[in-house]
Amino acid sequence: MTMHRIARFTLVMLFGIAASALAQGQVLRVAAIAGPPTLDPHASTTRATADVGINIFESLVGYGEDFSPQPQIARSWDISDDGLTYTFYLYEGILFHNGKVLTATDVEASLERVFEMGVYRARFGDVSSMEVIDDHTIRLHLDQPSAPFLINLAEPSIAIMPVEAIEGRDLREADLIGTGPFEFVEWLPDRHVHLRRFDDYVPRDGEATGNTGRRSAMVDEVLIIPVPEESARAAGLETGEYHIADFLPYGAGRRLMQDPDVSILEVDQHMKPFIYINHHADRPTTNIDLRRAIQAALNHEEIMAVASEGYGTVDPSIGFRVWTSDAGSEYFDIRDQDAAREYLEAAGYDGRPLVLVTNTDFDVMYRSALMIERQLQQVGIEIDLQVFDWPGSRALRDTLQWDLFISGHLLQEDPSVIDFHFNPATSPFAMDDPVVTELLDRGRTETDFEERFAIYAELQETVYRNANWIKLFDQNIFQGVRNEVDGYLPWPYMRVFNVSIGN
Repeated sequence: MTMHRIARFTLVMLFGIAASALAQGQVLRVAAIAGPPTLDPHASTTRATADVGINIFESLVGYGEDFSPQPQIARSWDISDDGLTYTFYLYEGILFHNGKVLTATDVEASLERVFEMGVYRARFGDVSSMEVIDDHTIRLHLDQPSAPFLINLAEPSIAIMPVEAIEGRDLREADLIGTGPFEFVEWLPDRHVHLRRFDDYVPRDGEATGNTGRRSAMVDEVLIIPVPEESARAAGLETGEYHIADFLPYGAGRRLMQDPDVSILEVDQHMKPFIYINHHADRPTTNIDLRRAIQAALNHEEIMAVASEGYGTVDPSIGFRVWTSDAGSEYFDIRDQDAAREYLEAAGYDGRPLVLVTNTDFDVMYRSALMIERQLQQVGIEIDLQVFDWPGSRALRDTLQWDLFISGHLLQEDPSVIDFHFNPATSPFAMDDPVVTELLDRGRTETDFEERFAIYAELQETVYRNANWIKLFDQNIFQGVRNEVDGYLPWPYMRVFNVSIGN
């Protein structure tokens, strides 16, 4: 039996797409971890919705492999010197799946729907107006410069649909008509989402990168099948029931490395698990010495060893990829139980149990909580561990009747995504620090990369110095692919374009 090596992929790398002929009548079967709550792209922030939508829909701007903004429906754009006006020039001849030619009016209608009711409408509060210049030109005006504006437009949920598919439609009621390489056929909840190759799709110019450039449907049909039980995903991959399986259990992944018919891919930086520390006035964790005791007691390597079986990295960076920073590293992964006990004494800790909330839907969060409980008890902090499913834990989170809450971040395309956590108006843990708020405001409007990097590095150092919030580690995951599949490359979204099935 041939020993298979792990194919490791770092998400910032750019890969060429393997050339492969379209095989007639082929159906690519993908085992996903969950079904989407909706397929209306404007209505959901979930990865399950985006994994489907990225193959059906296109946005004005798309992502490169490194999540830089790249042309998608817009072939190019101009930005005024003051950063307040963006003019987008659209590709001509793009067809919707219903046969209609896309124009700037469709872009305008789609963006209006996003800005008025979409789940990411808060990201576009700086947009003051739009104007259609002609069929292939649209201009957007901002009230103030917005550094993440293009990246926000590239989010897959900012999909462009024909006017008639969305006009007068509430969220979740849009007709699922896009311009991507695959068109929607049917959605049977808990069974599958069925996609079909769009024969009239014309790939764009340039090398494939991220979800932009030359994208092609290389199979006739795709079934994206929700398989919540991780062992069932692994078994189906092994037997050939599925061609691609997302998020395999680590043990099964190691076993399948020996299977000559399967390749196991280790995907870096899938999730950043972290601890919210409650800052609400009636919780003991408002005491900075208690927070610092918690921070000092944690051994992040041990937590990662249990939570993700060691697949990942321990570093303090809140940001992903080009935004990676070691700012505040002296306050991260301290592993000093004596210092933790000194902080506890300074805090006047009276032995009252701290409420630690976790969930069983994300095993990495559940296992992290078990290790955190153990490590805090070792320095004398009593823990009341409360375990729910994910919706149950979220419901409790909103009450603020807890002290520590385990959550996690998937992809952050831009560091401004962290605003949600630390902005007083939205913070799930009652964070309200004027220094942090001022840094967030500067980070949103500063357009120079080096200056923005310094701002977010300062924010990261401030958050760790005050023990406001604790990142645990970067979790890597396994995906599995049958060896007859050509062209599949792991990414934070499930790309089924440029993927074929060989003999």
